[in-house]
Amino acid sequence: MKSVSFQCIKGCYIKRFGLQLHLTMIGMIFMEVIYFTSSIANPFLSEAILNDFSVKPKIIPIELWEVELPNISRGTLILIDHREPRSISEEIVFTINSKMAGLVTCIILADKMDFVTRINYYNLGVSAILQKSETLGQELQQYFIYAWKEYQIINGMKNMRIAVIDDSVFSLQVIKSYFQRIDAKNVDYYRDVKEILKRIDEYEMFLIDLVLPKFSGQELANMIKKEKQGAIVVIMTAYGESVSISQNENIGADDFLIKPFDFKVFILRLIACIRNRMLRTEKEKSDERLYELATKDTLTNVYNRRYFVDFLNQQIKKCIESEVQFSLILLDLDHFKNINDEYGHLVGDEVLKEIALLLKKNLREADIVCRWGGEEFIIFLLNTKIDAAGMIAEKLRNYIEQMKIEGVSSVTASFGATQWIEGDDATSIFKRIDNSLYLAKLTGRNKVVSNEEVFIYKGGLPVSIEWGPFFKSGHVQIDQEHNELISLSNELIINCFKEDNNEVILQSFDKLMNHIVVHFSNEEEILRDHAYKDYQEHKEIHSALIDRTALLLNQLKEGDQGAIDIAKYIIQEIVVGHIIKSDFKFFELFRS
Repeated sequence: MKSVSFQCIKGCYIKRFGLQLHLTMIGMIFMEVIYFTSSIANPFLSEAILNDFSVKPKIIPIELWEVELPNISRGTLILIDHREPRSISEEIVFTINSKMAGLVTCIILADKMDFVTRINYYNLGVSAILQKSETLGQELQQYFIYAWKEYQIINGMKNMRIAVIDDSVFSLQVIKSYFQRIDAKNVDYYRDVKEILKRIDEYEMFLIDLVLPKFSGQELANMIKKEKQGAIVVIMTAYGESVSISQNENIGADDFLIKPFDFKVFILRLIACIRNRMLRTEKEKSDERLYELATKDTLTNVYNRRYFVDFLNQQIKKCIESEVQFSLILLDLDHFKNINDEYGHLVGDEVLKEIALLLKKNLREADIVCRWGGEEFIIFLLNTKIDAAGMIAEKLRNYIEQMKIEGVSSVTASFGATQWIEGDDATSIFKRIDNSLYLAKLTGRNKVVSNEEVFIYKGGLPVSIEWGPFFKSGHVQIDQEHNELISLSNELIINCFKEDNNEVILQSFDKLMNHIVVHFSNEEEILRDHAYKDYQEHKEIHSALIDRTALLLNQLKEGDQGAIDIAKYIIQEIVVGHIIKSDFKFFELFRS
């Protein structure tokens, strides 16, 4: 026969019914088990069953039950052998229930029993009649769980803060006697509703008479439910079925009690209210946990991509409706593959967790951090414009660069930042921030790029632009010419930062400008041949860029413009900017 230890049953109950919420209040109380048996030498509950219970039952000859009666305490589980004549076992049940007012659990164990006898036992107040069989151990397990549950709730009620509101002195006296019988120590009694209104927050349970002077029970119940979330409210009435269960729920009460009261029913209804509240609390916790699993990244405990996409769409809708502003920051750890390869994936995981903690620690509570994928994180900044977002990104970049992670030599990150602008949807804003991050990667890493704007120097030193898949269209000739554009741009940047180098600088500008003119012409021919739908618009953009650049170069030769400023314009607007903002639109022609 399968047996289950009492300790395990208790643990199961605590997990299942949420009693961990009350253990600090209830304390670790062990329930006593007494077995009155017809044969002390050979009790039906074998040692194989009894030895598995952490509190071994007292096995007492049934004839000595009166001797043991003074030792029976509240919450005891009592097992009684049924035997003929049945008067002795019936007398045990009657006496114990009279003495303990139903606050013990009595279970009858029998080989067989007729219908009349069963009815008589249940009328006396037994909790169950179990047949002695091979399945008895499993059946007892369920009653042990039930008895333990009820016992814990009653003990918990001793310390609950309870308010009773009734204008009847007699009703208050009856209820007070009931709570005294279970040693409830924190119950306050009110006849005047005004006295309770200022103290609602002090109580966990409220027993309210339906008909009160000045206030009705319904009004008071509604006020309590609004002010005290999670409070248990029980309506008391002498009007019987005129208060239906549906009406009771509509006024926000958890249950109702009909006067005149019966002690056992009174206590059991309160137990049921507490149990239901515990189950609801446990379900809420379970729902919260499921929500977390669905929306949080399990490694870093920040939000996941799925949550962030839904959240961002909601925020965009709010921006459209109320003109609320926000910015986004996208960051990617530099050379993270090298960290995994050199130190192992466990160390890589620790790095990701530390980065997530650093981000949350250095952002506002209203800001949202999400693991975007792999080693990428995205940040939502409410009521933040791009200048502030860029400064926040730079601060985070600096913190990451300075952080120390045991066993890892260094960690840096590249950042892209952008601000929501009118007309943006999720796709456009993601594209802009993604391009900004890539440009940070392709212009030296460990830096911040905002709104796809390239800086040709960092810390007073020139940077170089890295050619890579980011710029590739899939068309061989266009990609070769774009690669040449990047090379000539890097050459120009280096020359602009050399002193006394005006002649070489002008040659670099002319060389780059000639390549741009030829490339634009070749690109237009390719797009025309592929029937590109925006061919004419693209051609006009080329023409405007060439005219603007020619004007700037003339100003440079006349000494009206600085070389670095013109180089920045050409690289941002014609080389990198034009590829990102215009050329990317036709890349699908060749990539597909």
